[in-house]
Amino acid sequence: MMAGYMAFISAGQRDWTYLEEPYMFSDAIFHRNEIYAVGLGGVIASVDISSSNDPTQQPKAIIRTPLRPMVHPVFPCKAEKAYLVESSNGDLLHVRKFLKPKEGVDQKLGVVNFVVYKVLFSDKDGSIVKQNEVDIIGDDALFLGDNHSMTVLASNFPRCQPNSIYFTNDISNGGIGIFSLANKTVTQLYGRKLYSAPGCATHPSISAVHLTRTW
Repeated sequence: MMAGYMAFISAGQRDWTYLEEPYMFSDAIFHRNEIYAVGLGGVIASVDISSSNDPTQQPKAIIRTPLRPMVHPVFPCKAEKAYLVESSNGDLLHVRKFLKPKEGVDQKLGVVNFVVYKVLFSDKDGSIVKQNEVDIIGDDALFLGDNHSMTVLASNFPRCQPNSIYFTNDISNGGIGIFSLANKTVTQLYGRKLYSAPGCATHPSISAVHLTRTW
């Protein structure tokens, strides 16, 4: 499992600044004018980097979802990897990667499985109110990786599969796999082992956000 500590750097700075609290995150994204980060247990936080004019003040993580692991009927509470990616219509998707089901669950599952949640925000104050599991993302194809994730419309790219997840596969000799949300199967697209750098995101007032990986 991979997660890491979040650090920030702005133009002109020489050193990275870490969060005030040492939360472990798996991925981060700039969405709705805020930085959001997600942990392997499913907790989503926003990061406050501008509440103080003091440059020595460490950024703070504000937990936006319940401080308890996400419960799923098939998969364990802690994912192998968690991603945040924006859909083509601007929705925030929380994608969780699993390599095996819960103990005692007798289901025929592939070696790699993904569960996708749509994050719902309050129209009143912008807070996260719910995460709904979805099996259909339409014409979207999600490209997930440790450095940055993205969404494309499959219809704009010949041979790109809609309603699918393209991912860097860190098992079965690595490479790139395609997970079909429709039938929950994986096909190997490219078999060569690829290097994937730690996660990174950007924000208008800072130069970069970095996740320092731990294993």
